[in-house]
Amino acid sequence: MSDDKKNEIQQGVKGVDEDVYRAFERSLKGKNLSSSDRQKATRVAQNILKKWDLESSVLALEFEKACSSLDDNREGRFTKELIYKVSLILGIYADLKRLFLQDLHRLEWLKNPNNNFDKVPPKELLGEGSIRHLEKVSLYLKSWTH
Repeated sequence: MSDDKKNEIQQGVKGVDEDVYRAFERSLKGKNLSSSDRQKATRVAQNILKKWDLESSVLALEFEKACSSLDDNREGRFTKELIYKVSLILGIYADLKRLFLQDLHRLEWLKNPNNNFDKVPPKELLGEGSIRHLEKVSLYLKSWTH
């Protein structure tokens, strides 16, 4: 990978937890995800956001834009940053399933203000779509599930 490309990626994920991002990079290493695979993963993440009543959030719209460009036979915008966000949503979903047996309880946790997030409901942080907020929720849940 060229130095310019590395710098571009680093700029795109500025402010993220470096250990978490390195783990993501290692999981991608050697995996050449096709556009179809990326689109499928993004569609799954979109369905999760719908389940969480976040279908009109900034994050959902970002996912939709990437998928619709492929549907229109245009080059998809599946940047590493976008795939990282998809990965975080899939991980958060899996961790919530480990912690709560029922969908109702998962949704309740997402909607309720949380002292660990300055009394902001996790759902609001997720809907914003910033990597920093997605990681914050992900790392908090991982502290309970691992």
